Amino acid sequence: MFVYWIRYEKHTNPYKEGYIGVSSEPTRRLEEHSNFTKCNPKLKNALNKGASMVILKKCKDEKEALRLEEHYRPEDMIGWNIVKGGGKPPSKKDFDFTQTKVCLKGEQRTEKQKTAAEEHSQRMRGRTTSRKGTKLSEEHRKALMKPKSKFAPLKEHKCPHCDKVGKGSSMMRWHFDNCKNKKWRKFEAGN
Repeated sequence: MFVYWIRYEKHTNPYKEGYIGVSSEPTRRLEEHSNFTKCNPKLKNALNKGASMVILKKCKDEKEALRLEEHYRPEDMIGWNIVKGGGKPPSKKDFDFTQTKVCLKGEQRTEKQKTAAEEHSQRMRGRTTSRKGTKLSEEHRKALMKPKSKFAPLKEHKCPHCDKVGKGSSMMRWHFDNCKNKKWRKFEAGN
């Protein structure tokens, strides 16, 4: 059994960065990480951007490898790992891979989140924006007030075969040359 670390070249700390995993066949497992859709999306994205695998240790058995993985990943959400080490990876039905960060509001937040929010608030106090005190030109103000239309108005068209009147691409898709009421004529050679 091998304990491996998937990382970028700039990563230096396996305890906080990258992905720690366990496998008896690391090259096959690397291929699974980069090809399968049920894979951790952060890890798959990192592999597509050039992350590579390094073997940290070859262990004598699975128990030792899982203990070492748990040593590197004692908690959930460290580096690119979703769950803590020392166990089997979650299946797609057990874990929602799309929601890797839990966004809590108000009193539901953890103490760490509350202190981070307070620190950010302290850092931002007293700062002014680069636009503060500037006024928009009259021309710019009028342009902002003018209603915007994404698309030009569509013209109505009438199908010559069934007399259907409509707008947009569906008329081209189902009428004119593609109309089911179009009478096909056989032309003879020479006429």
